Amino acid sequence: MPARWQADPRRLSLRFDPQLPEDVAGRHRRGGLRLSPQLLQLPATAAGHDLAQAGHGAA
Repeated sequence: MPARWQADPRRLSLRFDPQLPEDVAGRHRRGGLRLSPQLLQLPATAAGHDLAQAGHGAA
């Protein structure tokens, strides 16, 4: 997680949601972050990092 999120005293609920559409890496709403389980299958490469950040700032 980004350092800014780690330093925030509020709690962030994180879960992997297999119900997310295939083309959605994750969604944030009301203090909760839902991520696609497909992210766990990506190799630790720049391409995987880019996909995880593709929706940065989007709900």
